[in-house]
Amino acid sequence: MGTVAGLHHQLPPGPVKVEIAFLGGTDPVLTAFELVANDYRSRLPEGQQSTGRGLATLVRALHDAAFVVRAEPDGEVLVKMDNGLEAVVPEGGTITLTAVVEGPPDAPLLCAPLEAKVGGEGIRVSHSSVRWLAALAQVRIHRVALHPDGSVEIQSHKQGSVLDRAVDRGLRKASNTLSDLVRNSPRFERVRTFLPSG
Repeated sequence: MGTVAGLHHQLPPGPVKVEIAFLGGTDPVLTAFELVANDYRSRLPEGQQSTGRGLATLVRALHDAAFVVRAEPDGEVLVKMDNGLEAVVPEGGTITLTAVVEGPPDAPLLCAPLEAKVGGEGIRVSHSSVRWLAALAQVRIHRVALHPDGSVEIQSHKQGSVLDRAVDRGLRKASNTLSDLVRNSPRFERVRTFLPSG
């Protein structure tokens, strides 16, 4: 199979489970690594760190993969995407991404919602060409899901106030607009290659 986290792996056929932890920065460093495949088990020795070179090679070899990624930023994070979307994750907001894909590594298809959840205060989202989305800047989004059919679902925590309905309407409108962009905009063409309906 190859070398990941400084360890050589020759995997048997069948399901593979990989768990990693890393510290980000200019040169991300793996702080924990465990790989389980049937009776095969390998882990990074306690206290050892690795640059994690080769991890992409391992990921590119996986069929029918499920991913859970958690990140804890050490400050506010601004994410800018080519399609004009911007998201701000405040300090202390743990980000959890989950995805399940089926198929070979060169043509994986999303078979369950790709979810992004943010703890703490949630995230603020804006779009350079969707001005009304800026009106939702005070609403904190805690979950965004991309479904295999290309639909997008945005949710915030309920505040238990009379504004909940208005917020829900705004988020439904935002979800519908983003769903339309994902399904039809040339900027999302690459995303559609991962959708069964794409």
